[in-house]
Amino acid sequence: MKYNKMYILVVLLILSISISAQSVISGKVIDKDNAPVAGATIVVVTHADSTYITGVISDLDGQFEIPNLKPDSYILSFSMMGLKKISMQQQVGPNTKNELGNIVMEEDSYMLSAVTITGKRPPVKVESGKMTINLSSALLSTDGNILDALKKLPGVIVQNDGSIILNGKSGAKVLINDKVTYLSGENLVNYLRSIPANSIENIELISQPSSKYDAAGSSGMINIQKKKVKEQGINIAVSSGLERGKYTKGYENLSLNFHHNKLNIYADYSYYWGKDYIELTVSGHYIDPVTLKPLELRKDFVNDIEREYRGHSINAGIDYDLSDKITVGTYLSPSWFNRDKNETIISDFFKNNSTQSDSTLTALSALDHGYTNITGGANMVYKFAKAGKWDASFDFQLFDQKDDQLLKSFFQTHIKPLQEDTMSGKTNGDIKIYSGQTNLSYDMSEKFGIKAGLKTVFVNIGSDALYKNLIDDNWQEDNNLSSNFAYNENINAGYFQFNAKWSPHFSTEIGLRLENTYTKSDYSSTTQDTTFSKRYTDLFPSLMAQYQLSENHSLSMAYNRRIVRPNYRNMNPFVEVRDQFLYEQGNTGLKPELIDNIEISWLFKKRYSFNVFYSHINNPISTSFLVEDSRVMIMPQNLSGNNSFGLRVGLNNLQPFNWWTAHINGSLTYKQFDWTASGKTLKNEAITPMLHISNQFRLPYGWGGEVQGFYSGKMIEGQTRVKSLWTLSLGVRKNLFKDKFSMYIYAHDIFHSLRPRVSIDSNYLYYTSKEKNDSRMIGISLGYRFNRGREIKKSQKANRIEESKRIGL
Repeated sequence: MKYNKMYILVVLLILSISISAQSVISGKVIDKDNAPVAGATIVVVTHADSTYITGVISDLDGQFEIPNLKPDSYILSFSMMGLKKISMQQQVGPNTKNELGNIVMEEDSYMLSAVTITGKRPPVKVESGKMTINLSSALLSTDGNILDALKKLPGVIVQNDGSIILNGKSGAKVLINDKVTYLSGENLVNYLRSIPANSIENIELISQPSSKYDAAGSSGMINIQKKKVKEQGINIAVSSGLERGKYTKGYENLSLNFHHNKLNIYADYSYYWGKDYIELTVSGHYIDPVTLKPLELRKDFVNDIEREYRGHSINAGIDYDLSDKITVGTYLSPSWFNRDKNETIISDFFKNNSTQSDSTLTALSALDHGYTNITGGANMVYKFAKAGKWDASFDFQLFDQKDDQLLKSFFQTHIKPLQEDTMSGKTNGDIKIYSGQTNLSYDMSEKFGIKAGLKTVFVNIGSDALYKNLIDDNWQEDNNLSSNFAYNENINAGYFQFNAKWSPHFSTEIGLRLENTYTKSDYSSTTQDTTFSKRYTDLFPSLMAQYQLSENHSLSMAYNRRIVRPNYRNMNPFVEVRDQFLYEQGNTGLKPELIDNIEISWLFKKRYSFNVFYSHINNPISTSFLVEDSRVMIMPQNLSGNNSFGLRVGLNNLQPFNWWTAHINGSLTYKQFDWTASGKTLKNEAITPMLHISNQFRLPYGWGGEVQGFYSGKMIEGQTRVKSLWTLSLGVRKNLFKDKFSMYIYAHDIFHSLRPRVSIDSNYLYYTSKEKNDSRMIGISLGYRFNRGREIKKSQKANRIEESKRIGL
């Protein structure tokens, strides 16, 4: 018994000595952008004979700790798919803690059975004034189109008219590879629908653009970065999708890329087609503009719209590295779109608050809409020093649109016989845009850098409208509606930006942009012939200051001034006839909006953000309603002002479990619009909460799952109020054949809750509307990739200039 006790004591003593002699190695794995690398593998082997000792994986913050190491000389190996492997020797003494600090891993890739293996980046990266979403990591639906992907991003709402709301504010500009798309409204929606999501690498949500970008835009920018093929050889990707709601929609995409040494040739083709509908129920009360009291006349109508569309899009280009310092490129992107719209409006008129309609108007409209859009350009990048770069580019766009409308109206009263009217309208419009830009950037030292650039843009618009009425079986021109419109615009701009890192903790970015704008428009009809011209110059400063409190905490403050020029459709005085009592017309007298934005941010661990913001807009442009002899004219007008402020919170890359990743983003915004009518000051105000939640799951047997949803409280824009909206979507994904083949099955808006309910309270009209559209659907998307080649050094892509035009024809 004593022998056993003595044996146990000796063993415990040896173990205690052994434990007391054990040591710990710890550190943090980051990438070249100082972002934490989660999931990196750290393997420990002995230096003498490479005997395996242990291994660990870095956590979400990139942190790792290797405990219980005996005194010895070790080799630590750091590896991660898509990052270069790192090995280092480490001498461990008895009972020591070796802190390695930051281990920086650089990007890398390699070929395995002709398949490129790359590391999975964090789905969301948060910086001051910007959030970057890695599309392939954050969303499973990478085989659909970019329009569907945008609708799932935090803080982004794509409305049916094509306008995009970012962080509760409308007017966001969409960029493709740092270049703003020229299109707006429905044309922008159709363009985004033609871009396959699997061709996109990252999407940047920029709330505070620098002076390098055009000053146009009120709520920031959405910058879509396309993937760059690194493999030498041939790369082919095909995808196809089909979805079904009330009607069926689909798309087909083909991408080809040939990369040989310094030459890179690419071509993409997309075809999309489908049919959708809108059911709109409206009740409108006419108001006395002086007393602001309801009049005896009320108009209720039901509007049924069916639209069948089809579009083709091609994107082709060549990039060539003349040397290690010089890269040149050229591209051409034509697209064609056609849509047939059939619209039925049944309007009932009520007088003296009667429940029995006094008269009924039925309008049947058939509209054939089509456009051709051709963009192209050339660019060059020259790296004249290790820290210096100069680029120059020229871009053009040729846009041509034709609309052919036939409108039949039937007006029935209780005392008069049925009246029938037939009208035809043909409108043609072409827009030519030419722009040139040059940029220079140079880092004078590790602490100071400068950027500067010049830009010029020329815009020429010509359009005409011809309306005819069918009278006694003869077509006669309507002189009140037929007209011609010509518009010319020239914008010259220059900017200078100074970046400074004053200390390891404090840095600033100061910029100033100067833009001179000249516009001239000519409008002629049988009743009038007028010419308008404007010239104005504006300064747009920007400032961002950031202070790093610690490794995990940073504070920043940003200010910028921006402008929103009226888009061409809003300035075009052409009249679009919806029925005999509902017209829509542009306004040549619109003034540009001027916006001041301030934002203060606190970032925690580069994943969690807390932002306070304020924005003031002079002369905000808003859709307004005028009434003349019971006819409602929808026309954009400048209001007096707009103020908004609020709080925005982002909690991204949350991992409750290793198989579940969640992103929670929300905001609370107060917004107010003011305008003057009939000598009285009116206002529209609201507090809007928004919440966006995205969840991705790793399921058994290699499947992936996705559940996304958002809620928006009551929103306002000008004289318009939109009641709360919410939606929920889900999907599952499976990759097969060594990840060459992908399948995504989804259901969007499964409760069909995405039904806008709008009210407008102006000094002429108060109306409410309920809209139902084809938003609930199920679908499947299939994709296949073929790669054949070997990895080479990535060619330098030219930085195409950004442009902010406002095509709305």
